This record gives sequence, structure tokens and C-alpha cells, in this order.
Amino acid sequence: MREQKKTNFIFKEKVKMKTAKIFTAFLIIISAATIYSQSDSRALKIEAQKQMRFGRYGEAIDLLNRYISANPQNPDGYNLRGLCYEKREQFALAVYDFRSANKLAPNDKKINENLGRATNTWYKLLYNKIEGHKREIAINPNTPINYLEIGKSYKNLGEWQAAEDWYDQYLAREAASPDEIIRYTEILAKNNHIKKGEPILKRYTEQYPDDQRLWSRYGYFTLWLGKNKVAIDAFEHALAIKPYFKEAMDGLDQAKGKGYIYTVNDTSGKYNYGIAPRRPRFIYPIDRYYRILKNNPNDDDTRLKLVKELYKANRLQEAYDQIQILNKTKSDDPEFIKISDEVLTYRKKFFEEQIANYKARLSSDPYDREALLKLGEYYSNLENYDEALLMFDQYLKLVPDDMKALYLHARAAAWNRDFQTAKENMSILMSKDPTNLEYQLFTAQLSVWTGQDLEQAKEYLTNVLNSQPNNVSALIAMGSLSLQEKDFIASQNYVDKVKTIAPFNADAEKLQSDIEFQKLRAEQERLFSILQEGRTLAMNDDCVGALQKYDEYLASAESNRMVMKEYADVNACAKNFDKAIQIYSNLLSESYDPEIELQRAKVYYWMGDSVNALQEFQKIAANNPTDYTANLYLGDSYTKMHQYKEAEEVYDNMEEIFTDSTQIADLELRKSWLPVTGFSGVLDRFPSYVMVSPFGSFYTDNLGFDYNNQGIRVDLGVTQFLSVGMEASRSTLASNFVKENLNTVKWNVTLRLAENVRMGASFGNSYFDNFNSKAVGDAYIKVEEKNRYSAMASYTLQDAAQVLFSPSLVGVRMDVDLYRLAGEYKFKSGLITSGKFNYIDVSDGNTGSQLELRVGKYFYPELLVGYEYYYTDFKFNSFFYWTPQNYSSHSAYADWNLIKSEKADVSLGGKLGVITNSSVLLREIYATALYNPIDRLTLQGRISGGSSVQNSVGYSSFSINLAAYFLF
Repeated sequence: MREQKKTNFIFKEKVKMKTAKIFTAFLIIISAATIYSQSDSRALKIEAQKQMRFGRYGEAIDLLNRYISANPQNPDGYNLRGLCYEKREQFALAVYDFRSANKLAPNDKKINENLGRATNTWYKLLYNKIEGHKREIAINPNTPINYLEIGKSYKNLGEWQAAEDWYDQYLAREAASPDEIIRYTEILAKNNHIKKGEPILKRYTEQYPDDQRLWSRYGYFTLWLGKNKVAIDAFEHALAIKPYFKEAMDGLDQAKGKGYIYTVNDTSGKYNYGIAPRRPRFIYPIDRYYRILKNNPNDDDTRLKLVKELYKANRLQEAYDQIQILNKTKSDDPEFIKISDEVLTYRKKFFEEQIANYKARLSSDPYDREALLKLGEYYSNLENYDEALLMFDQYLKLVPDDMKALYLHARAAAWNRDFQTAKENMSILMSKDPTNLEYQLFTAQLSVWTGQDLEQAKEYLTNVLNSQPNNVSALIAMGSLSLQEKDFIASQNYVDKVKTIAPFNADAEKLQSDIEFQKLRAEQERLFSILQEGRTLAMNDDCVGALQKYDEYLASAESNRMVMKEYADVNACAKNFDKAIQIYSNLLSESYDPEIELQRAKVYYWMGDSVNALQEFQKIAANNPTDYTANLYLGDSYTKMHQYKEAEEVYDNMEEIFTDSTQIADLELRKSWLPVTGFSGVLDRFPSYVMVSPFGSFYTDNLGFDYNNQGIRVDLGVTQFLSVGMEASRSTLASNFVKENLNTVKWNVTLRLAENVRMGASFGNSYFDNFNSKAVGDAYIKVEEKNRYSAMASYTLQDAAQVLFSPSLVGVRMDVDLYRLAGEYKFKSGLITSGKFNYIDVSDGNTGSQLELRVGKYFYPELLVGYEYYYTDFKFNSFFYWTPQNYSSHSAYADWNLIKSEKADVSLGGKLGVITNSSVLLREIYATALYNPIDRLTLQGRISGGSSVQNSVGYSSFSINLAAYFLF
């Protein structure tokens, strides 16, 4: 008997141990499913704020999306993202985010200020948009899109009756899309015009029988009108098209009266004709609460009761999961706070006690395998992944073939953001057990999270879902994969199914947010692509084609001031002068801008409206007497009006104000066009020569920066000592992420003061993709005696990216003032010395200097060898470009003149040196060539490449420069 009791005791103990192991494994598996989304998010917020300071609002928004998903109850994320959208002039999204932040923190003064400011701006734009479309209607009342846009604007303003009226006018002119009918019926529902909407929805369900949204909306309208049978049929139609369409499922439940089932059961006993009701079956509280929540997931009071019962039953992980759901709605409820603190405290205490127990065992026996494995699991539960991985590593050294431990190691590595280690572990596990669905699922999740091997991931997830159709993790992963493939419909279907299985699943909520954001982003990218096509066509002088793209863009996108200015410019270019004038006038009525006023005056001039042009330029020139363009057009307008005396007075006054030689030459040219009475002179010889110089260059480096430039320069000899000309070029700046085109037009003037003294200057503008422009120019003076000495001083104003050659400057507008001094002297002995000094002044406040000193000797007439010292130093470090401080190098250089003849001159050279405080060798090689195939034609080229170090990283570059000179 005693032996029997002992046997029974041992048996019970084994059962308890086995149950404990199963329970622990259950806790680990359940908690692991949520660990990935609980990583430290504070770094995301800090990095987003950093990107905002640099003006990179798109990158900041991407980071804040992840931060908000991890902290949905924190108003900071919505507030910061709202500020980003506001800076990008996406006011609808900004207001939405500020409203979300305000709901979470209604007394926050800063959020309230942001919400008020953004709302006022957005509403002002909506009212301006409404007025703009009303003006369009006044011009052409038969264009349906204007009525639709006004209706949408009133809908956004919450003016529902006005929105309905304008939608009615739109529908009277055009058959709407299903999307617009959905919006329209939302307005009708707001105005309680259900009867009006029912026949419209019935007609559109017949026209679009495969659109589940129309069927579902039709179901609700008929349900509200009391036509339950029709409503049930409509909801079933919707669900036949999309089985897990939540809106239709809810409507079908209402139409079938499921919302009243308990009331019917409670009051029907007296109609049972004396038959005693059946005795109810006992249901455990936990099961009863779960059943209630399945039918009504928003019943927070029942969910709180469930937490208490789960806690009593020691089902801690389930209680913990329910607490995470209640945190969204009951965070201020004292009763919830009390039970939440108890559960979380007990859960943490339980894990810590287990850790202490197994650490004690491990201190006694460092090779205790069970203790190592359990410690890894408990550390994972507490999200201490570094310690967990350490335990798993030690365990796997003892038992390298334990597949369970390797799997737990892979999951802990993934939660610790070490996806590469996790993938390596899963590769081993898959090779040993390729049909294991759990392994396939986690391998697929890793692929989705890293964006790699998506085809294989889809295959694995399909296998899992074929076997487990309601596997939430697999559905979420497949939804995320579909989103990466831009299949929004499929992704939404997976989210909808998850919501029917687990309505409060945090990953599903994040995926839903990602879908909405990506859909919006895809539409924005589509519209922006259309806008960019229009801009490209405009830059290539295809103004008619550009106008079509701008019309297409403005038909779907909310315009802003900059785009409307471009739109007006394109209309002017396409000779739609009246339309351009109207747009300019509208913009000026909103806010005065002298540039727009000047452009409108130019359009009057171009369209031949000399009276309005003269009046406009008179006003502009009076307000801006130093505006060269306005005064020039004023004189030209007088000329068109045959008021030659007034035109000449304008040109004479300008010559007193403007001293630039090129401008003076232009004014003299215009005066020469004026009719002359009395004495007139004729130029004996002009021009004395014409030189046409096409050129091109290309530069690239290993940091991803590319710069190419092509153009042409034309110079006219006015006299033997004076020449003027013009230069036009097109350049492309590119990095790994951004590509930018710009066009540059400059005027040039060269003056030969003496036989060996020459000076010159140029000025103009660079025009970028976004139609912004900036002034560029240079000036120099040079003194030289061939084969003896030379000296030069120059100044250049240029865009920073074209001087500092940094990928981070592509798309960033900074100016550089570059001052240069250079000199060279050749001794009769063959010794040659030279020096260069550059002073760089960047518009961000940084300054730098560069010094190069050389001394060399011709050992043969064609071979020069020497020493070079180089030093550079900048005021402070910059994120955007290389800013070395106390950087110096010592190099040996050589120049070898390979060919020297009347028609050709070819040289090869290079240098090799060391950089102070660096182990990297400095290397450079180049070749130059000059060729005169015929008289008056010279071809010139240079190719070079080299390597050095920048910011402790190896740097290499390659460049080509080509030019030709035609002299007529």
C-alpha cells in the first residue's frame, strides 16, 4: 500500500512538472508574438526630430509612422507627424494628426495651437479652392469636375448640406465613379437623406455588381428604411464578393436582428405553452466572458471582468494580453489600474523568481542545461534579449543539435533586431525539418521584415494558411508582403480577416495604418510623377505637352501657390495668355508677390497688349527703380508704343544706375534699334570675331556622387580689346537617392588691358528642377608671360554642390563664394615653383581654406618631377560635405610631355603621397590632350582619377573634361 502511494505521488509530481513545462512554453510562445512590436521606440522619435531639423520631412514621417505604431496612445507622435505634414503643405493629413493628438491630450496648449493654426490654413485653402472652381464655373459651367471639387471641399469643411448641393450638381452633369458615390452617400447619411440615397445606390449596384462597398452601403440604406429583406440580400451580395468584409458582416447581423437575440429569449417563456424551459448548462466565467467579447469586442467592462478571472486562474499571459487592449480605453480607470498593477507586478515577480532559482542552480553547476535553457526563455519574457542570447549561446555549445533551443535563439535574435543571426539559425532548422510549418512561418516573417526572399516567403505563408486558415501571424505576414508588392486590395483583405478573428490585434492595427499611408503615398507619388513629367516637358520647351500634364495633375491634386505659379508660366509658354493672366491675378489677389506681378506684366507684353504692359511696367519700375528687368521692359514697351523719346530716356537713366558692362552693352544695343533722326553712324566692322565653344564634363566618386555638365559658349569680339558672349549649360547632380537637373545661363565679358593682362567676368542664373533659380557668376584678372610666370586672382559664386562635390548636397541649396589666388614662376635653371590658395565661404556659415605649394625641376625638357605640400582646414564639421580640419599631405608629383608638336600636345602626370595621421596613400593620375586638326579649330580634353581618404573612409574619384573652340 505504501509503495502504491509512493508510485501515485511520483506520478502526480511528473504530471505537475510536465504541466509546468507546457505552461511555461505556452507563455514563451504567446509573449514572443508581441515582442517584436515592443522594441525601444524612443530612438525613432529622436531620429525623426533630427531629420525634421534638417528639413527631411519625408524621412521623419517614415520614422514617426513606426513610432506611432509602437506608441498609439502617446500624443507626441501624432503632433510631430502633423508638423511634418504641415511643412510639406499636406494640411488635410496635418489636421488629422493634430486632431488625434488633441483627443489624447485635450489640455495640451501647444497641440491646441498647432491644431488651430493648421485647421485655419487648411480651411482657408479649401475656401480659396472653392472660389477658384466657382470662377471656372463662371467661365465654363459645363465642366463637371469643378462641381465635384467644390462638393469635396465642403465635405472636408463639414458643411454637409452645401456638400450635398454641389454633389447633386455634379451628378446632373456626369456619371460618377463608385468612389464618388460612396462619398456622396456618406454626405446623405450625415444629412439623414436616406430615401434620396436608396435609388441611387440601387442603380449603381446594378451598374457595378462586383463592388462590395456599394452593396454594403445599399444594405445599410435599406436597413435604415426598414427593408430588412432587401438589406439582408444586399449584405449577402457584398460578402459573396468579399467574404470577410467587416462592414457588411456587422450590417448583416443587424438586419437579422442579432442585436436583440437576448431580449427575445428573456421574454418568450410565457409563450412556451406550459412547457418548462430547459435547465441552463453551467458555463465557466472565463468562457462566458470570451463568448461575450467575441460578439461585442468593445465591451470593456466585460473585458475587465475577464482579466480578473484570468488572474485568479493564474493564466497570466492571457491576462497580460487583455490588459494591453484595455490600456487604450481604460488607462484612467482606478479599478483597471489596480488590477493591471497586480497582474504586471505578479507576472514580473514570477519571472524574476524563476530567474533567481535557475541562476542559483547555474552557479552550482555551470553546465546545467535545463537552467541555461530556462534562463534564456525567462530573460526573453522580460525582453532582456542580450542576456537571453547569452544563455542560449552557452546552452547550444553544450547541445548544438537542440532544434528547440536554436529556434528560441533565432526568435530572441530577431526581437533584438539581429535579423541576420535569426535567418542563419532558421536556415539550419529548415535544412533539418523543411516541412515544419512553425519554421516556415517564422522564416517567412523574417523575410517580410527584412524585405528579402519574398517569393519564398509567399510560398511558406501559403503552406501555413492552407493548413491553418485563421493563423493570425501568417495572415499579418501575408498582408505585409502584399503591401510591399503594392497589392493594397489583397493586403486589406488579410487585415479584414484578422479583425474578424482578433479585433484588437496590435499588428493588424499597425498594418491597417501602413496600408492607408502607403495608398496615400502611392497616390501622391503618382500625382507627383505627373507633375514632374509636366516640369520636364516645360524645361524641354514642350509647353503644350506640359500643359496637359499640369491639367491632369490639378484635376486630382490640391494645388498650392508654387504649382499654380508654374501652371501660369506653362500657360504663358503655350501662348494661353488670357489663362495665364487670370491665374497670376488670382495669386496676386491672395497675396502680393512682386515676381508674379512682373511675370504678369511680361505676359501682357508678349501677348501684344502694349497698353496694359506699359501701365504695369510703369507701376513696377516706379516701385522698384533698381529692378533692371522691369526698367528694360518699360523701355521696350515705350518702343512698342512708338514713344521713342520716352524709351531713350529710360535707357539713358538705366545707364546711370546700372554699371555692369554687359547690361550697358545691352542698353546700347537697344538704343541703336531706336529710329534715328539726323546723324547716324554705321559700325564699320562688328563683330571682329566669333568664337563658339561647346564643352562637357563628368565627375563621379565612390560615395555615390555624380556630376555632369554640357553646354556651349559664344563670344563676340566687339573691339580688339573687348569681347562679350553668352554661355548656356545643362548639368545633372546625382546621389544614390536624389537626382537633380539644372540649367545655367551666363553672360560673359572679357577685357584685355594690356598684352599680358586680361580680366573678365560672367554672371547669370542657374535654374533647378523645382523652377527655383539662383544667381551665379565669376570674375578674374590674370597676368602672364609665356614660359616665364603667371599670376591670377578670381572670385566665383556658385551652387555648393558644384564646388564641394558631395552627395549630401544634391537637392540642398547652399551658395559658395570661392576666392582664388594662383601663381607660377619658372627659373632659367629649370626649377619651377607654384602655389594656389582657395578661400571658401559657404552660406551655412562655414569657411575653409586650401593651400597647395609645389617645387619641381625639369630633368628633361619633357619631364618635370617635384614635391607638393597640401593643407586644408574648415571652421567646423558639416553633415553635408567633407570639412577636414588640419588636413595635410606630402606628395611626389611628375608631369611627362609625351607629344609636343604644332598640331598636338599630350601629357601624362600624377602624384603619390602620404596623408598626415593616416595610413592611406594619396594617389592621382591624369592625362591631358590638345589637338588642332585644322586652323581655327582646337580640341581639348583631360581625364583623371585618384584616391585618398575622407572622414577616415577611402575615397576615389574619376573625371573627364572635353571642350572645342571654333573661331570664325
